[in-house]
Amino acid sequence: MQTFILKRWCAIAVGVVISVAGLVLAVQLEKRVVAVHRNFEAGIAREQAFYVASEIQRTLAFHKMLADSIASAVIIDPSLGQDKFEALVAPFFRTSPGILNIGLAKGSTVRFVYPFEDNKNVIGLDYLRTPSQVGSFMRVRDTRQPDFAGPVYLMQGGRGYIQRVPVYLPSDSGEDRFWGIVSVVTGEEELIRLTMQSVHEDNGAIVTALPRGSGPARFLWGDAGVLDKEPVSQTVNVNGAQWRVSIAPTGGWEGSTTASRMTFLLTLAATALLLVFIFWARHLFLAKKRSWEQLAEAIEVIDDGFALYDPDDRLVTFNSRFSSYYNTSSDLIRVGSRFEDIVRGSVANGQYREAEGREEEWIAERLARHRTPQGSFEQLLDDGRWLKVSEAKMPDGSTVGFRVDITELKKALEAAEKANSVKSEFLNTVSHEIRTPLSAIIGFSTMIQNVKVMPEYGALVAALKDKRMGVDKRLAALKDVEVLIQRLSRRIDANGKQLLNVINDILYWNRSERLEETGDFQPVAVDEIARAVAGQLSGVADEKGIDLVVDCAGAEVAGDAVRLKQMILNLVGNALKFTEQGVVRLSVRQREDTVEIEVSDTGCGIPPESFGKIFDSFTQLDSGLTRRFGGLGLGLTISRDIAEKHGGNITVTSEPGVGSTFLVTLPAGTHDAAGD
Repeated sequence: MQTFILKRWCAIAVGVVISVAGLVLAVQLEKRVVAVHRNFEAGIAREQAFYVASEIQRTLAFHKMLADSIASAVIIDPSLGQDKFEALVAPFFRTSPGILNIGLAKGSTVRFVYPFEDNKNVIGLDYLRTPSQVGSFMRVRDTRQPDFAGPVYLMQGGRGYIQRVPVYLPSDSGEDRFWGIVSVVTGEEELIRLTMQSVHEDNGAIVTALPRGSGPARFLWGDAGVLDKEPVSQTVNVNGAQWRVSIAPTGGWEGSTTASRMTFLLTLAATALLLVFIFWARHLFLAKKRSWEQLAEAIEVIDDGFALYDPDDRLVTFNSRFSSYYNTSSDLIRVGSRFEDIVRGSVANGQYREAEGREEEWIAERLARHRTPQGSFEQLLDDGRWLKVSEAKMPDGSTVGFRVDITELKKALEAAEKANSVKSEFLNTVSHEIRTPLSAIIGFSTMIQNVKVMPEYGALVAALKDKRMGVDKRLAALKDVEVLIQRLSRRIDANGKQLLNVINDILYWNRSERLEETGDFQPVAVDEIARAVAGQLSGVADEKGIDLVVDCAGAEVAGDAVRLKQMILNLVGNALKFTEQGVVRLSVRQREDTVEIEVSDTGCGIPPESFGKIFDSFTQLDSGLTRRFGGLGLGLTISRDIAEKHGGNITVTSEPGVGSTFLVTLPAGTHDAAGD
């Protein structure tokens, strides 16, 4: 009864553990889906911000170029009139709807303007007598540099931005003479319309001008509430000034999505199904166990490998199957023969391999088992056959014996054990690779949660309470706490990334994330990916004191950028992992129709006979390397898979104690070429 209750509580405990694990997994997956969705939305917003910034820069750069062109025309012909001025600027005006007017001032007085009718009241305007204009005029005149001002209130009404360019004429004395100023006025409303039309209706945008020194940014146009929603931003240079374009969803970033909620619910549903399956399997197991007990009782009364000895241990009866198992000693198996005589005669005939060299000892052990049966045991015969021997005592002292041929079962078990050795090693490695960073994450998280017990925190509290202590010492104590938190957080981040890499490798190889299911290839700049990988792993190289040398020339292939980066990360990461000192070199080059990615190191090297083995799943050269350097033995397998899916291959050359070189060759080309 106690055993039954214990088993029941064990089953309940297993159910609780699985339920909690499922809930934790559901929450983590939901967070991951939300993060992916937010990254996707941020990418769209970032593209829109880039487009708005580009449109602003393109528009104002065109206006600057127009002002420069007009100034050049004046230098060639300073005596132009209104008609000639209109003929000069009219083509430009029609091609840029954002321009309100173009003016030309001789000296400090506006003499020409276009369009004339809408802006004729500007004719005769003296910049030196206009307070809002004199500063810009003098900067242009004195510095001989263009000036960009705005937004300003225009005499024609509304607000706009003014691009001013000085005109200096050459003179016989060799010193240029100031002639006047060209002004191009851009309407604010039209500039807003031209640049903001690409912003998605679900997003809000704001454009601000950054200060040249310290101080807050200046609002230009857009929705000021965007700045409170963690926007993505793009900075644009506008003729010496800097503007920032910021974009964020109007309703803020989503904290939950339909996909995340579905992921959460599906994970919970999968956990529930797993619990149902486990308890159903347990029920089947118990039912099967009861069936086997009934079957065992039935076998005791059937004539299959059956023998019966009386209380005096003489053979009473046996069946033909029993005697067929012992062909070498079949003449000894006769009714009335004593069990000991049959055993001694069989040993003399060489019936039992296990008895060779220790005959009397083996006979004594066999007789003891027969006289005091304690369950079945296995027996190897001279013809290689394995028998399962079961013997039992009856109430009257008789002995019932059963023989079951388990030869095929033994062979199957041996084959299964041999095939299972790689799997066992992999499971041991996975458990180590997951437990190690997970234990570190939990440990460092606990340290952060209990930061009050840290010496740095105590020093900070003491500094704050000590009124005699100066500000510098208090700040130093605060800095120590900040450094402590940063150090622990970096270790949590590093171990989290290590754990994520382990999971990603397992998912890539065991789930439907194979490269053939990811869609059409796109043009990929391999050299840019290689530089990004080098930047990502530079910290690892610096920490180990290894030189990470990058030598990349322009190279493009048609492929999947994410998988190609994973391949290069695996190769460079392996090189850094197995190199204790020296250099790891990453190079990318294109040779006619082939792109070569080469990763070489000065590490421990690989024996030539192991070149093929290292690309097998879950394989490292020996288990000691797994414990010393970590890893699942999947990195090179995945890398080869990615290379082959891109129409390429990986080769390796190495010398133990000197280093290794992995060379990836991929067909060069673009997306269109790949499509042909």
